[in-house]
Amino acid sequence: MTDMFTLLVAPGGGDELQGLKKGIVELSDLILVNKSDGELEGAAKVAVMEYLSALKFVKGGWEQWRAEVLPVSSHRGTHIPEAWEIMKRYYHEIESSGYLFQKRGTQRTNWMWRGITDELIWRLKNNVHVRDMIRQLEGDVFEGHLAPGQASDKVLEAFISSQQKR
Repeated sequence: MTDMFTLLVAPGGGDELQGLKKGIVELSDLILVNKSDGELEGAAKVAVMEYLSALKFVKGGWEQWRAEVLPVSSHRGTHIPEAWEIMKRYYHEIESSGYLFQKRGTQRTNWMWRGITDELIWRLKNNVHVRDMIRQLEGDVFEGHLAPGQASDKVLEAFISSQQKR
């Protein structure tokens, strides 16, 4: 969980837009094309243009912010101050709009549900009354003999039943 998602990519790999396929560009608030110097300077310019073009078709996380793309060179220090200025501007905008408060609240709620989910799965897998049943049902689901929904219903019914007997 983060306030600003910054994607750092290197040019010249031939797969500059692989992130688009994986959906990571959609999460990005800032895309930095690193190694924008030396032999890779030309490839970096191409990568910047490709990401800028691709962002026209991508809806970002916050509708009031359009992800920016910037070539940077950590070796030369090129555009590092500009990247920092973009980050500060983004933070100021999400804070002053109330989006930061909303985003962090959503993150905390998601963390809560992640904790509940993790704990319930751990308890299911370690419950002596359903542990063996789960293994059998997983096999049945894998083989296509039982629908996933039916298997989950059986596990939950057995687990709830075992808790009521306590």
